[in-house]
Amino acid sequence: MSELQKQDDINTVKKESTPNITQNNISKIDTIKNLIFGEQIEAYELEFKSLKSDIETKRQELENYITEVRTALFQQVEQLDKDLDQKIIEINQTNEKLQKEKINKDILGSMLIEIGERIKE
Repeated sequence: MSELQKQDDINTVKKESTPNITQNNISKIDTIKNLIFGEQIEAYELEFKSLKSDIETKRQELENYITEVRTALFQQVEQLDKDLDQKIIEINQTNEKLQKEKINKDILGSMLIEIGERIKE
């Protein structure tokens, strides 16, 4: 066997055994951690789950509220738009009425002059 092949075999053995050792060490660390902090970690996990649930509930409530407000706002804008259109129509109608009733100053002046001339005669 060549020297390179022996080195490759040694590296292969190291690589295969390293994950087992690492996995084994992690498992032991987790076991020790659970023994020391087990109850506290469980309490924290329950608290985090509760908080996460509360946050999700509040988020959903907020989204619903935003949807309601948006809908109400659009309805108000539409109503204001209709009201404004109605007011514009009323103003235009009033303006047209006034224009029809208004006597042109030139015509009035001419009429007064004509009346004045008739009175002189």
